[in-house]
Amino acid sequence: MVNADSERNKEKLPTSVRLTMASTGIFRDFSRFQFPVGRDKEIVYATGIDYGGQFYPFYVGETERHVGRIGDYLAANFYAPTDFRVGEAIRYLHSKGYVIGFRYKPSQRRKEEQNQFVKQVNNSATQPKLLNRKLGYNYQTIPKSMIERFKEKQRKEIHRFIDRFLSTANLPSECPQEAPNASSPDG
Repeated sequence: MVNADSERNKEKLPTSVRLTMASTGIFRDFSRFQFPVGRDKEIVYATGIDYGGQFYPFYVGETERHVGRIGDYLAANFYAPTDFRVGEAIRYLHSKGYVIGFRYKPSQRRKEEQNQFVKQVNNSATQPKLLNRKLGYNYQTIPKSMIERFKEKQRKEIHRFIDRFLSTANLPSECPQEAPNASSPDG
């Protein structure tokens, strides 16, 4: 039921604001993320490039943390090697103009399914190899005086991996301003 006060306040707004609010046009530039439904807290996910209507995964993972994993990759903490590798790959691809997507599905057997997807992609003749299980390190074995140098070395290795990935996938080394037929954020 509509409250009379809210109707009166709405009438005080300029027509353009009322129409924009009603059509949610103010959110047209927002990307869409669908929250997992119900008890689907365990997921298998792929992080990859959305380009030309296709999705090119470069990492497949599993988690109970959903959006928390995305935050981990944005932080790219060196002391969490997977977060650093995936986060640095994302940063590098962003610097080249690529749109990065995160796709997921609920899973009752997330670790098993992650391993299946990794094998399936890595055994494909047409798909570039994944970043999974590549360029790993144990930061605890690195002398503190060498951390920054090692971090820079890892960053360069990740960039080389991504350059090979783009080449194998026949993607341009620099993404055009607008990728032709880019996948929709909710696709």
